[in-house]
Amino acid sequence: MDASTAPQPAPTAPEPAIVSADGSKITLGGFADAYEILQEFANQPLDGATAAKVVRLSRWGRPHYLRYIEARGKEAEKYGEKVAEGKYRISAERLAEYNQAMAPTRAEVIAIDPALKIDVRTMGSVKITPVAIEILEPLLVGM
Repeated sequence: MDASTAPQPAPTAPEPAIVSADGSKITLGGFADAYEILQEFANQPLDGATAAKVVRLSRWGRPHYLRYIEARGKEAEKYGEKVAEGKYRISAERLAEYNQAMAPTRAEVIAIDPALKIDVRTMGSVKITPVAIEILEPLLVGM
């Protein structure tokens, strides 16, 4: 596994990404997973309002995501085998240790302005899998 660029493997129990009833507090790990999928929208045609929301949400979330990938890289360096500059592979034998080391970072709670979230009803033309919707859920409203 390339821990420096790939999404983290799913934990054994589902990790709740939304930690407040109004959806304004989410975990950093859940946000990072969603942010990676959100970036896939960058080159898809979207209606203007949804495209603007993607841009605003991406700009707001970038510092959080960069902080997350920095932590992920440090842990990958500790528990992984270097395969290229800045890229590490985590062996199956060390994966549990790596996931445990990442747990506090993934569980960190961040606040998101609900006004930044994308209304799922505006995504009618977007081709997306149900799994991607589930991962994006912390960034969506109207579900």
